[in-house]
Amino acid sequence: MKTIKYLAILLFVVAIHGLYAQEYKKLDAIIGLSDTIKNSSELRIYKKVEITNYNAVFTLSYNETTKIWMANLYEVYLGKPNRVVKINIDPSKSSELLWLKILVSNIADLPEKMSSFEYKLNKKTIVKEGDEYQIRVQITDIVDGDLYEVRYKSNKINKEYRYSNPESYLKEFPDVDELKTFMDFITTVEEFLGRKL
Repeated sequence: MKTIKYLAILLFVVAIHGLYAQEYKKLDAIIGLSDTIKNSSELRIYKKVEITNYNAVFTLSYNETTKIWMANLYEVYLGKPNRVVKINIDPSKSSELLWLKILVSNIADLPEKMSSFEYKLNKKTIVKEGDEYQIRVQITDIVDGDLYEVRYKSNKINKEYRYSNPESYLKEFPDVDELKTFMDFITTVEEFLGRKL
């Protein structure tokens, strides 16, 4: 019976995350962004705060024709009707400097999905039960929090990342390099904005 319960919970979590995977395209349409990244240097961060209708979308791109960097932040509240709030970014802040900080952040080297390092998010211990030793695995699954979708293009590097609750997992597993690198990247963007996404 426990197996069925856990399977039902897992299917629910997968369904919710699957819905959001399609939702970033919906957010692009609501804001008026192209669903394809056309610039040779472009970044889009989609943040979904779980169990709310709040989404943040940050874009940073370089237009090769105009030679201008553009940074935009949108708050999107999904509902009937949808509501979009464009947040003004201080024009004195250097979008080009932010891009350079992103390039040195090692974001391009990260795996695109957390599942590739999921084994690091389990606590393994050896316990003695009776006369036998056994391996006990404690699986941590944080389902409430923030989901990040990141679309990144730099010349020939084109990646899409999907990280669910990286900040919460990092608190639980502070030695996981992938989580540290990802959250350092998010912090760099938030420092540029002077606010949380």
